[in-house]
Amino acid sequence: GCSRISAGNHKDGMIAKAKELGIDESKVFATGSNNDKIKKVKELNISTHYDNNGMVIQKLGNQGKLFQ
Repeated sequence: GCSRISAGNHKDGMIAKAKELGIDESKVFATGSNNDKIKKVKELNISTHYDNNGMVIQKLGNQGKLFQ
């Protein structure tokens, strides 16, 4: 399945897009920081995480893929 994880503080703005993409609201996370986003990706054991932040990609190693 898919998840939506953001470094933002609020997930409200992400819910509509997640629903449009078929992602259940229970799989939408607003972590508050990039470091917490990285922790959540690892906690959820996500095999591939797409992100536009190079630092996040670097810290995720093989899990991270750059999305622009």
